[in-house]
Amino acid sequence: MKKIVGLKIVSLLKLFILFVVVLSFSCTNSVSENTEETHSESYQNISSINNNYVPTSLKSNSNASYGAVLSYLATPGASQFSNFLDLQPALLKSYIEMTRVFLEELVNTVDETEDVLSLASLNTSGNFIFDDSDVVSWSKSSDEEWELSIKDPEDNSQILFLSVNQSEYLIDMDSSFINEDDEDSFGSYTATINYTNNDSWLAEILVTDIGLENGDRDTPERIKLYIQYEDDIWKGKVMTYHPYADNPPLAPSMNIYTDFIANDDVVKANIYFIDDAQDSLLNLSDYAVGRVKENYPAFSGVSYATSHPNPLVMLANSSTWGSDGLASLTEIANSNYLSDTLWITPFDFKNLSDLNVR
Repeated sequence: MKKIVGLKIVSLLKLFILFVVVLSFSCTNSVSENTEETHSESYQNISSINNNYVPTSLKSNSNASYGAVLSYLATPGASQFSNFLDLQPALLKSYIEMTRVFLEELVNTVDETEDVLSLASLNTSGNFIFDDSDVVSWSKSSDEEWELSIKDPEDNSQILFLSVNQSEYLIDMDSSFINEDDEDSFGSYTATINYTNNDSWLAEILVTDIGLENGDRDTPERIKLYIQYEDDIWKGKVMTYHPYADNPPLAPSMNIYTDFIANDDVVKANIYFIDDAQDSLLNLSDYAVGRVKENYPAFSGVSYATSHPNPLVMLANSSTWGSDGLASLTEIANSNYLSDTLWITPFDFKNLSDLNVR
């Protein structure tokens, strides 16, 4: 999924942050004499989340057919719908993997930025102009709490906002300032991550303006994801928006919503295919995967949708949904999904651009 991984962009961002912060310190006399390299609690906490972000059952490398899936998605024509539902496990893993890559880069950025910020005294701040244009500001309350901001002086728009403390991590990034002319860039990446302890945390992530090209079926236009970890159980909600309406005879633009509960052995999920005009989710069950043929005539030849209604089950190292074996998996079978209040209506999600973390 080349367009949404964005590893190059985030790696450049990391180097950019280091460079501008170092420059800022060259303009201030507020420097600490303590240069011993240590890892803050803020770094250790976000690193713990990164290390345990994805259960084995949802790791993308457990799907041996991923390469074949991408090759299949590249084939044009409405016949893709005959197996589109079968592709959802691979796509779900891919979306989660994409957000994990961003999280990993965030961890690296926190680590290396804190190394530089260790040179600054507590309760200090600064700002300067970078590259003759962008306004860079930083502040440090303590070794555990600091912020970095980059703004465009022309319209005062936020290019980057990063706020870190030991229990909450906020990032809002517009990729255009690094990758403006690259067709593989995305628009913005926004995340709020709340840490309670190593056994309890919640991540909320939004990626927008991914840049869907005509016929590129592997990439939605935007993705919003919640993942909660609590005592060896991962719960999540994944929302994706697919603007297919401009590419007949494929299905109209839609949102694909996935509820999941997982441990390392198995995933239980409910999937919903909802058109983007819906401004209410009171009748969410009307859009369950088992009713997709009623709602989308383009799926008329799909038998899979009715043979495996919600909830769907996928075992670790599998790449297909089914409905067998759930009864014996008490830990998962008896768990409730995350609250439905976290869903965004398809109409609102289509127009959502930011989580407004700052």
